[in-house]
Order: sequence, then C-alpha cells, then structure tokens
Amino acid sequence: MRNKARSFSIQAHGDQKYGSFPYSVHLNEVSKIASGYSVEAEVIAFLHGVIEDIDVTAEVIEAFFGEFVSRYVCILSDKPGETRKI
Repeated sequence: MRNKARSFSIQAHGDQKYGSFPYSVHLNEVSKIASGYSVEAEVIAFLHGVIEDIDVTAEVIEAFFGEFVSRYVCILSDKPGETRKI
C-alpha cells in the first residue's frame, strides 16, 4: 500500500515543486518521519497534500486506500481558506 500511495501522490502532484526540487522530495522526507510508526502512517504521509493542494476528494482517497487513511488525510489537510503558516 505504501508504494501505491507514493505513486498516487506523485502522479497527483504532477510537476509541482518543493522549492527547486520535485515535490516527491518533500513526500519522501515526510514519509521517512512517519516510517517509525506504521505503514498506515507512511501512506497518510504520502497522501497528506493531495486534498488541499490538488483537490483530490476524501471519497477518492477512501476508494483507493480505505476509510481510516481517508479520515486521517482529511485531519492533516488545511480547510479552504485556512493555513498552518504563521
């Protein structure tokens, strides 16, 4: 499931950049942090930006990865008009 989530997210983010790097660099960094917890945490880490950055719906995430993953991706996603930036 980890590889499926990584591929899904990289494809969804397309040509998006993380600074001057491909967005996959950011995804890999976040997933490394989550890797000490569980496979599900890594999957959620790979998918953490697809709802807020790409407008993939929670329903699509649920269809591909299940309700648990979808729920936690939603928790990590900024709501429209909100940001975590200070």
